[in-house]
Amino acid sequence: MIEHWDGSAWQVVPSPDPRGGGQLDSVRALSADDVWAVGAHVIHWDGVSWTVLPSPNISNSSIHTLASAGPADVWIAGAATRDWLIEHWDGKRWSTTAAAAHSTGVVNAVTALHDSIWAVGTHRASSCGPDWALIERWDGKSWSYVHSPHDGPES
Repeated sequence: MIEHWDGSAWQVVPSPDPRGGGQLDSVRALSADDVWAVGAHVIHWDGVSWTVLPSPNISNSSIHTLASAGPADVWIAGAATRDWLIEHWDGKRWSTTAAAAHSTGVVNAVTALHDSIWAVGTHRASSCGPDWALIERWDGKSWSYVHSPHDGPES
């Protein structure tokens, strides 16, 4: 279900999901006519209606979070199978970016801050090991690993 606050009451807005299902986990409004939401799908509001935007890996992935530094600079993140998934929208198409370090795990949060993007999630050194914190930073060209007090063993 998607709802919109019009200043005095909540209004239900039709979902672009033809099945009527599909959980949404995160939303980001850049303006009244530029709103993004992610979860089972990547959807975009243009001020009139929601549209599903296919992402390169959506069939094998779960998208949990999104961030944006502008209309042509949207980042979505989550997991594909058991690996980190980070994708970028440049205003025309999606591209998948490779994580710098441990890729087994999930991205739980991504944020856009001036000239860099930060991704925070977990990684697992082995299939039966514990989850460890993982932080990476995008500098406009590539991801770099950022050490944290709880980042676990290197692999």
